[in-house]
Amino acid sequence: MKKFNALNISSKFAICGLPIRVDTYKTCSFGCKYCFSNNRKIMEFKKNLQIGDMEQVERKLNKIFNKKEIDKNNLLDILINQKITWHCGGMSDPFQPIIPNVATLKIIEMFKDADNFTLEGIKIVPQNKEHKEFVLKELGLKKEDFIQMGLLNLKPEIRMELYKPFIEYFLKNNISYSIADNDLHYLGTNKCCCGDELINKSTNFNNTAMIKKYGKEYTINDINNELGDCANCKCNYLFTSNRQEGCITVKEFYDKRFYRKTSPFSPKFQYIQDKQMTIFDIKEDE
Repeated sequence: MKKFNALNISSKFAICGLPIRVDTYKTCSFGCKYCFSNNRKIMEFKKNLQIGDMEQVERKLNKIFNKKEIDKNNLLDILINQKITWHCGGMSDPFQPIIPNVATLKIIEMFKDADNFTLEGIKIVPQNKEHKEFVLKELGLKKEDFIQMGLLNLKPEIRMELYKPFIEYFLKNNISYSIADNDLHYLGTNKCCCGDELINKSTNFNNTAMIKKYGKEYTINDINNELGDCANCKCNYLFTSNRQEGCITVKEFYDKRFYRKTSPFSPKFQYIQDKQMTIFDIKEDE
């Protein structure tokens, strides 16, 4: 089976507390029809299942921890040396084949020993007409129920209605939970959408951590305070040429895009409710 470089930094480093990604597989053997990853048309590639090159991962770790050879301009080297927890499986299930066809509160009972639950709304690839029509038909939804955020996402007010019974259950039972939707990160109980309970260390400059520490109106200066050794690391290689916009370093990336409403790591991108749901609201309802 063909092998590929399994260890990388995600281009989502600004919104993900675990930007180090190790993939055991490339593509997925499940072939789920609703999966936005399998149906993307933007970057077509031959979708043959490949396996991650673990020997290459070993060489990288040996270089950093045993030989102490750390490239100060390499974001991956810096984050590994800081012992940021890795994210296993980015766009493919890391334990193929591992999932029950359940999307109700019943799933919490099925996995009641889980340390953390993560909620995320379904996404549609707008360029793929077949995928779009299939998902809308199967779920009984309309195109007007979605908003363009790169991919088509359910409108935040619709997602919040769907998430409400889960959030109420989590809060009543003191269960750790996260929301992986880019515009609702702040509503979870963690500073990382993958769950603080599960990890040793996450970055402090992702948008969820920033909101938890500085509030929903955090500034570019607050981000600069958290970047530390990562500020001058190169990040341009993480983006296709038409998305680099002349940015070379992590700091330049933030400076260039922070004030845009379309940037997921900007406070302006977050969907803020008039009143945030808390355990006190639930007690009042009871």
